[in-house]
Amino acid sequence: MDDRKKADRLSHRLWYWITELVDLIYPDKCGLCGRLLAEEEIGICQSCYEGGTLILSDYCRKCGQSIEENQRYCYDCHHFSHEFEQGYSLFDYAEIKEVIWAIKYRHARWRVVALAELMSWLYAEVIKEWKIEAITFVPQSRLDIGEKGYNPPARIAEILANNWQLPLLKNQLRARHKKKMQKTLNLEERRKNLKNIYYSRGKIPFQRILLVDDVYTTGATIDACSLILKENGAEHVYFLTIASGGFKK
Repeated sequence: MDDRKKADRLSHRLWYWITELVDLIYPDKCGLCGRLLAEEEIGICQSCYEGGTLILSDYCRKCGQSIEENQRYCYDCHHFSHEFEQGYSLFDYAEIKEVIWAIKYRHARWRVVALAELMSWLYAEVIKEWKIEAITFVPQSRLDIGEKGYNPPARIAEILANNWQLPLLKNQLRARHKKKMQKTLNLEERRKNLKNIYYSRGKIPFQRILLVDDVYTTGATIDACSLILKENGAEHVYFLTIASGGFKK
C-alpha cells in the first residue's frame, strides 16, 4: 500500500472517531434537515414529516418504490421476478440524494441513527405482519469499509434489531470487493458485476429474514443477497432501505 492510500485510510479513521464523539455530545437531530428534534419527534422533525418526502402512498407493492397513482407495481417488478418477497423504503432517492451522499461519503452517522429510529417506528407493525425472525444487512468488503470508515446498513440493522428485540445476524453475509462501482453500470451490467460477490458464513437457522440496505435502485444487490440467504436456509427474505429509485435506464 502506498503512502497516499495509507494517509487516506488514516484520514477516514480519524473522521470516523470524530463523528462518533459528536454523536455522543450533541442531542438528537432531524435526519434530513439537521434541526434539533422535539421530545415527541422520532427521526425527522414535524416539518420534514409533513413535507411529503416520505413514501407513504403510491408505492410499488413489491419493491416499495414510488410510482404513479393507481398503479400497483413499478415497471421492473411488473416485468421481472425477484428473489425477495417484499420491501419498503422511507424516501424517494431523488428527494434526499444529498442526505444519502452525506451518509455514504461524509460519515454522517447521526443521520443514519436518526433515520434508523424513524424506520423502527414506522415499520414496527410491518415487521410483525412479515413475521420476521432475524435481521441482517448488505455487507461491504473490507476494502470498502476501510475507504468509507463504516457500513451504514450494518448500523441501521443494529438499531432495528435492538429496538425490535430480534436476533442480528452480524457476520452472516460477507462481500468481496466489486470490480466496478454499481452506480456506473446499467441493469444487466449491475447483475453481472455482483456475480460471486456475496457469500454466506454457514447455514441460517431462521426462515424469515429482514435484509437492510441504504438504497434500493434496480434490486440487483437485494436480489443477490436474498438468493444467498435462501440458498443457505432462509425461505422468505424481505427488505428495508432508507431510499429507493435514482436509476436511469
